[in-house]
Amino acid sequence: AVQAPPPGIPNLRAFQLAPGRAAVHWLPLLDPYAAARGAHLVAILTEWNQFRALDLPRLARAMAEPRMADLRNVYDPEDVRQAGFLAYDAVGRQGFGLPAPAQRAVAE
Repeated sequence: AVQAPPPGIPNLRAFQLAPGRAAVHWLPLLDPYAAARGAHLVAILTEWNQFRALDLPRLARAMAEPRMADLRNVYDPEDVRQAGFLAYDAVGRQGFGLPAPAQRAVAE
């Protein structure tokens, strides 16, 4: 599942790509923790305030495999680690829990 607020829609939304299917299903979700339930990755794609104040331990507990791709550098990697995430990646920052080639590319 991928969580994203589409342009012009004030509520959080999620869409799921079913394995083996090309269809995209939009599901209305008002709760980011419900949107993350069972997910293997959350991607932070905006620096909007509602994404800056997430309860990271709660978010991690909701997920099947707590991993974060923080493409806006909203969160400090150590805060994410302490919240219980297994992996974190960001733009231009050292992450953790990543395969060795990804870690090496960030360091170079």
